[in-house]
Amino acid sequence: MTLEALHTPTALTFTHRALYDNAPEIMVEIAATSPGGVLRGRPIETLMVMDSGADYSMIDDSYASHLGIDLGQCPVRRVRGITGVGEARLSRLNIYVCGSWFEVPVLFAPDRWPQLLGRSGVFDNLFVAFVHGARTLFASEV
Repeated sequence: MTLEALHTPTALTFTHRALYDNAPEIMVEIAATSPGGVLRGRPIETLMVMDSGADYSMIDDSYASHLGIDLGQCPVRRVRGITGVGEARLSRLNIYVCGSWFEVPVLFAPDRWPQLLGRSGVFDNLFVAFVHGARTLFASEV
């Protein structure tokens, strides 16, 4: 396998949270649209931990009402992670990260902190490189 340079990468400085032991935390914008592309609710800007070990992104269920998502209409999924086992509601959202919008599957869970940016939908569209010592994340579109 050969590593290729990121073409016109976006560099983001990240912070660290103790729970995730130095995982990169970045600011993203989240929005929900109808199947016809009409904006629902209001977009939200929030910090998310870029978790390369998480299959899906996961956010607190309190965000759903702001985004115009009816969680009662979302399928329930059993989830397991470093904080334990539980249930979450699955939806698809648009996430703006590193200069681009991507549609990603997102799990809504109660009392979710920190918000997680998982691989599905994100790593499918971005080449991502972490420079841990410089506390920087580089990303560019695939």
